[in-house]
Amino acid sequence: MALPPHVSAIVFDCDGLLLDTESCWSRAEAALFADHGFGFGPAEKDLLIGRTLEAAWDNMAAYFGMPGAGPQLLADLVPRVEAELSAQVEPTPGTRRLLEYLHGRVSIAVATNSPRAMLTAALKSSGLADFFEVSVAADEVQHAKPHPELLSDGVQSSRRRAANGRCFRGFIDRRCCRPCGTRVRGDRAVPTR
Repeated sequence: MALPPHVSAIVFDCDGLLLDTESCWSRAEAALFADHGFGFGPAEKDLLIGRTLEAAWDNMAAYFGMPGAGPQLLADLVPRVEAELSAQVEPTPGTRRLLEYLHGRVSIAVATNSPRAMLTAALKSSGLADFFEVSVAADEVQHAKPHPELLSDGVQSSRRRAANGRCFRGFIDRRCCRPCGTRVRGDRAVPTR
């Protein structure tokens, strides 16, 4: 596999692209739904996936018939997710091999809509933390995805080390990467919210 000579920095989306964090979230979410007397299937997952934490937990509060309880539900869920992420997160197939190939050849960054504590836990338990020179979490920027600020910060930080960036995405709207002047790779057949 040859790396194009004009690529000197790459920003990856984390959740679902680099790491299978969704299974960790789903276990924690299913437990919280069960605590409130509800099952957890695809329709319930659709209320949460691909959204900011605030939007997801507002949806959950409405579903539980507890309008305005989003912050309380979030406070209950976050430690459960962090425990799941700290226990073990598996890299998606081929991720470790790709990062091993890229390491030392280009500046590598990761960006996520998750808070810093969750990103740190997931990267550490997956064994991938040392590959990234730059990481940007949603609680470190004013606007999370789909706003371009999150990836823009990753690209700009990487560009301090390298001239030409690329953005690899999972559940990210293509509009996130365009303002950074990067090329986008990794479209997924999942609608962006």
